[in-house]
Amino acid sequence: MTVHARAEMATPSIDEHLIEQHVGMLHCLAGASSVEGVLVLFAVGENPVTGEKVGPYALHFNIGDAKGMADQAKAWARHAHVNVYAPFAVFRKGLERGKRARKQTRWLTCPW
Repeated sequence: MTVHARAEMATPSIDEHLIEQHVGMLHCLAGASSVEGVLVLFAVGENPVTGEKVGPYALHFNIGDAKGMADQAKAWARHAHVNVYAPFAVFRKGLERGKRARKQTRWLTCPW
């Protein structure tokens, strides 16, 4: 037997404090690198019952805007079937909206 949760019941609970700590750590490490650039927050998903795609969404945040980035991550994480990603990388400013980041657009990728 296969049972699917209704979409309104599929909204996950999130640990807001953990998101704030994680995003804060990213901004702290990026700031310590002395590299000028932006951090990227990305979200994408798919409803497993209907196959409907969600996203993709991507926003750029200045290094130091941990609160703005964490607030957006929490907002996206509240939506059912959405996965939120914050890569361990600093990207060059000026990456065009809708363009994929390539190796040459990254300034720094954290080794862990």
